[in-house]
This record gives sequence, structure tokens and C-alpha cells, in this order.
Amino acid sequence: MQSSENILYRELPALPGERQRPAPALRGLRLDGGFSILEALVASVVILIALGAVFQVSGRCMDIVRASRNVSAASAMLHERMQQLRSTNWEILTDSESYVNQTWVDPEDNSTESSEGLLEDSSSCGSELRRLGAVETVRVSAYRTTASALPIPSAITAVKDSAGCRVTSAATDLSDELMVRVDIRFTWNDGRRGGTRSLGVSSIVARK
Repeated sequence: MQSSENILYRELPALPGERQRPAPALRGLRLDGGFSILEALVASVVILIALGAVFQVSGRCMDIVRASRNVSAASAMLHERMQQLRSTNWEILTDSESYVNQTWVDPEDNSTESSEGLLEDSSSCGSELRRLGAVETVRVSAYRTTASALPIPSAITAVKDSAGCRVTSAATDLSDELMVRVDIRFTWNDGRRGGTRSLGVSSIVARK
């Protein structure tokens, strides 16, 4: 190596039949370490952008997990409600007054007797959906496989939400029908990104 500052020489191996010669000088080579302020700022910006992308993806994943949990809870609640209605006595299932709470007063002694509506029975798995403002809609309609001269009666439509249970259709009785169709639908708000979601199930119930 020459004694001149910032000049380095490296001996290169000689080829067969040639004399060994020095490597070209590396002029202006700085041997001191560290980063400049500009380099540090650029690195910081890159790291911040990467962290922002990670947080965004993580938040989206949490939304997907939450939405999947809500769908699973709604599916379990729908099937539980359907099993409840299928096992209900035919006269109660086909009477519109059975879907809301009722109270009777005995005129002789003024005693009262209360009956809980079919939709008052709530599932434990739907507690989180209730907090999201979920609405449960049950519709029971006549189901006929053959033509009939008799008029088709009105369907029973009952709704349960945060305000309670109510029947939105006219009072009707489907107990004379041989079969009815039961449609249950659950609608809820899936958060700021998911919007409104809905899930339903249907079944045919025959008179026993």
C-alpha cells in the first residue's frame, strides 16, 4: 500500500506467463462509519409506512374474525329458534296471538294469568348480536301442495328487536291448515365496515 492518503492497493494474482501487477487505486474511499441525517429520515419513513400497513391488515383481520363470529352466532340462534318452533304445539304455532306476551284477567276474582310469547325465549349465543341491534323476523304462512278452493289465510309475521316483540300482521289463525311454512330471518349491523348482514332459514311443519 502506498503512503498517500485515501489510496489503497491490492495485489492481484498473476496469470500464467504474466508478471504480478498491483490493483487500480481506490481513490476517495471513506473508511469512517455511521449514517447521515437524511438517510436516517428515509429509513424512519420506510419503517412508519411498513408499520401502518401492518396495523391496517391487522385491523381488517379483526373485522373478518368479528364478522365470522357474528355469522356463527346468528346461524346457531336461527337453528335453535327453528327447533323451538317445530316442537311447539300446533295450535300455538299457528295462532298469531301466541307470539307476544299475553295477560288474562279473571272477571270473578280479578286474578291475572300471564303467558310468555314464543319469541320471548332468547338464545344465549345471540347476546352479542343483540348489542349490535339485531332484528329477528318470523313468518308463518300456509303451505299447500295441491290446489284448493278455500282462500289462503294471511301469514303470521312477528318481529323481535331491542324494543321487544310484536306481531306486524293482522290477527290470523292457521290451525286448519295441514302444513305451514316457517321462515326465520336474522338481520344485524356488522360494524362500520361490514354493513348490514342477514341470515335466514326455512322449514315446512306439518300438523300432527
